[in-house]
Amino acid sequence: MMQTTQSGMEARHATTQPVGERSQAAEERDRLQILVGELLSENQKLRFKMAQLEEWAQSSEHGLANATRWAGMLF
Repeated sequence: MMQTTQSGMEARHATTQPVGERSQAAEERDRLQILVGELLSENQKLRFKMAQLEEWAQSSEHGLANATRWAGMLF
């Protein structure tokens, strides 16, 4: 229901704008959409990096546990 009302308001607003000019609201919406896209992309990169770091940490923990066991046998 809200979507229909908003679309209707945009349609009425668009008819009052000269052809070729974009409203400030439309430009702002486009800028915000670009920012959201960049944030989502950066979030995905960070999640991937975090998964790599968690895998590395687990691998390091297992390596340390194995090394400690062998060091204990030597002493």
